[in-house]
This record gives sequence, structure tokens and C-alpha cells, in this order.
Amino acid sequence: MAQTFFLVDVEACGQSPIGGFMTEFGVVELKTKAWFHGKIYDAAPSVDNPAVPDRATAVLNPRFDYTLPDGTVFKSAPSSVEAHSERGVHVQFCSWVAKVAGDNRPAMFSDNPAYDYQWLNCALDDEGVPNPFGHTARRIGDLYAGLKGNWRHTTDWKRLRKTAHTHNPVDDSMGNAEALEAILTKYGQVL
Repeated sequence: MAQTFFLVDVEACGQSPIGGFMTEFGVVELKTKAWFHGKIYDAAPSVDNPAVPDRATAVLNPRFDYTLPDGTVFKSAPSSVEAHSERGVHVQFCSWVAKVAGDNRPAMFSDNPAYDYQWLNCALDDEGVPNPFGHTARRIGDLYAGLKGNWRHTTDWKRLRKTAHTHNPVDDSMGNAEALEAILTKYGQVL
């Protein structure tokens, strides 16, 4: 079965879903660059480390917005049941993945799947929504190092990004998609 590659990036407060919370996530499909942005909490970046949302500023986003590439912003109606749970975002995300993947199997790639996968999988599981990526994710750095034949080259691929790494999860996923596309093209892989 053919696969459709999705690049995932998660922003979260805390070390794991046990003691923290995911603030937002971005996903970009590799070929078309279609994207999904799910925002669960509004949070400013930490002054000490902009890569981490500031827990003190995190405010639950009562509408659980998500945005599509054409600029359409979806908001749960304040009176809906989904307005007070993450379920609206996660259900819409899974529907979006299914639509974009079509008959292909969705496959997750990430800069750091050990981090990103745990947050997304936990949120989906908590809401009773099946993870469209199953139980696996792939790390871009490992693929690149393997293709280079040197396991020390796990971060060199980041220079292939075109979109700046801003800690906006859609920007970060887009840059990772651009880099993965460049890697696959260079090494003769069919997209």
C-alpha cells in the first residue's frame, strides 16, 4: 500500500503528557504542502526558552481553533459540546488526515518523534480517537544520517529547510517538509 507522509510538530508545556499539556500542533503533508494547525491553548513563548510555551501565560482556547492553508479558520461554536473539550480539534484533524491521504496509509515524520508522537498520541487516546499514524513515526535525522552513511550527521539536514524555524508548529512542520523533500529528491526516492 502506498503511503502519504505527514510532517508533525507539537508545542507543549512540560516534559510529558502526564504532567504537562499540548498547546498546539501543526501538520504538513509532504507532496502538496497542505497543512493543519490545531490550537488548544493560547500561550506566549517562554522568556527563558522561546521553544517552550510559558505555562503561566497558557489560557485554554475555549473554541479550539484550527486553520487550513487557504486561511479558513474554524471555531467550535461556544454552545457546542466540543467547545469545552479537545475533541473538536482532534476529530477534525483525523478527518483531515483521512481526506488528504485518501487510499494511502498515513505515515508520520518528525524532527523529534519521541517528543511529538507522545503528545499527539496521548491527546488522541484521551479523546477516544484512533491515531491515524498507528503506532509508528519516523525521525528525519536518522533517515538523513543513514543515507549519508554517518550516524553523526543527525542534524545536518536542518540546513535544507527554507521556512524559518519559528516554533510556530505549522512553520516548523513546513520547514521539515521542505528538508525531507530535498533529502528524498537528492537520494533518488520517489515522492
